[in-house]
Amino acid sequence: MGNEHDSWDGAWADISVEDEIGTLSYGWVQPYLAFLARHLVPDAPVLEAGCGPGRFLYWLRERGYRAVGVDRSLAALTAAHRYSADFALALADVRRLPFRTAAFGTCLSFGVVEHFPEGPDECLAEMGRVLQPGGVLIIGVPQVNVFATIAPPLKAVYRKLRRIPPPPADLEPPGRCYRARELVDALTRNRFEVIEVFPFGHAYSLHSFCGWFRKRGSHHDITPLGVRLGRALARIAPWATAFYVSMAARRR
Repeated sequence: MGNEHDSWDGAWADISVEDEIGTLSYGWVQPYLAFLARHLVPDAPVLEAGCGPGRFLYWLRERGYRAVGVDRSLAALTAAHRYSADFALALADVRRLPFRTAAFGTCLSFGVVEHFPEGPDECLAEMGRVLQPGGVLIIGVPQVNVFATIAPPLKAVYRKLRRIPPPPADLEPPGRCYRARELVDALTRNRFEVIEVFPFGHAYSLHSFCGWFRKRGSHHDITPLGVRLGRALARIAPWATAFYVSMAARRR
């Protein structure tokens, strides 16, 4: 567990909160924000379980929501607090949230449950505990897609042919990609009713696959060509090419 904490602190150590917040203005991100907005429970506090340096806390605050962020990385929370002392933050494990039962109307959790080798159930049960009856969990995980499948062997061959040394180990603790059906089943097991499934990030799949689609001098932005191709992929092969799958699920 100590090594995992160190990994997360290393992943967030040099983060720019301003850069993270800046991604909210990217055009290709707007459909995702619209998905989030239509499922937020009005006039009820929001929890982000795994908030990182506070990008979505900022977004929620700008829309008038009372939000609390939880993360297990002190580095991430320190960066968030440095950016805004008004952020409500707690250092905690998302499997053991320090809140009373039924405290929140909405819970957000993005890129979190895939990092638990034992599976998502303990996290989902705890998020359900802190949601009010009828409250909504909005959750997102990386999903199995064609680019993620073919990229590792292609990159390995390319490095071998060019005699490029292996890349350094990723600072972020390894996670896994989910299939949409797996996440639906896990939510159902934990007394959630899925109300919308949203495949997203078709252009970001290209961004992750090949540097040609990465906008120079930006923080995770995508070239105009990548954005256009992403829109086409979303129409032609929405599930095979989506980088991310998100779901909104109501607590039963």
